[in-house]
Amino acid sequence: MKIFLALFLIPVFFAPSLYSQTLTDSLKAHYPFDNNLRDVTQYGNNLMVNGGISPYILVAGKDSALSFNGNDRLTSTSTFDASSFTEMAISVWIKTSHLTTTSDQLILQGANIGFGLGIQPVTGKLFASFDGSTAGSRISTSSVVDSIWHNIVMQSNGTSTSLYLDGVFDGSVNEILYPSTGGTDNLIYVGASTFNTRTFTGVINDLRIYNRLLSTSEIQTLYTNSLSVSKVYAGQTVTFSVFPNPTTNGSFSIIGENLEPGSTIEITDITGQIVFQDLWPSSKQYQVEPALKSGIYIISAIENGEVRASRKLVVQ
Repeated sequence: MKIFLALFLIPVFFAPSLYSQTLTDSLKAHYPFDNNLRDVTQYGNNLMVNGGISPYILVAGKDSALSFNGNDRLTSTSTFDASSFTEMAISVWIKTSHLTTTSDQLILQGANIGFGLGIQPVTGKLFASFDGSTAGSRISTSSVVDSIWHNIVMQSNGTSTSLYLDGVFDGSVNEILYPSTGGTDNLIYVGASTFNTRTFTGVINDLRIYNRLLSTSEIQTLYTNSLSVSKVYAGQTVTFSVFPNPTTNGSFSIIGENLEPGSTIEITDITGQIVFQDLWPSSKQYQVEPALKSGIYIISAIENGEVRASRKLVVQ
């Protein structure tokens, strides 16, 4: 009985902490690269291959990433409209051992959107910009050409670009966020430039684009939990309960047992479309407010790419 009493007291006395932002808030594009090029957000701006076919590689468990051989690139299939953005944040994982001597390597480019992320020749340091030019970019203090996975977060508050490497602030530079037009030529390129030059050789995983700033704790969470650099907890049974169920406003709580921080909570509708996705927090209780329409949904708890438990949710 003590467990059930605690579950109902928490929403009453600690409600403010349960309504904080999640890593899906203002997420405008998300490419996990789990053996496909899907954008798993509601916008569905999938990527397509231009050039050679990049093979997927396993990172850990069933988590995969996309490798680039310096001859290919990805392009978004539709316009990425950032014309209303006053802030922007981008998170991505990379691993490379390839150091060039003359040309830089572009990891990401927002054609006519203004952002660019790449690796300098000779030094192997990152450069990041949001003003449509790499001339005044923020340069990282250390090289990332070391065959180790690195999480990179670059973000702009409109007048300043900040760079974070592996969850740690790496400096900033003053520059104005590029005034995107939202035109049909506003596209995302991954692994090379708009003209298929300055190609990247290495591996890319879990690309996210937001139209807001990420907090320091969110950046650290992305570094510690996004990749399945996680452990496998063999022999433990994952369970969770959902209440209220049915729910009348699409808001509910999840209580989990043996679900490790960094696991994923995923909600799909009856067609299999992902309508919500977020990382499991460190506590056993998680308040969810995905603003779901009336219908039947499946909530899944995922560890290392494997569904460990699932429950049906009814929204009235």
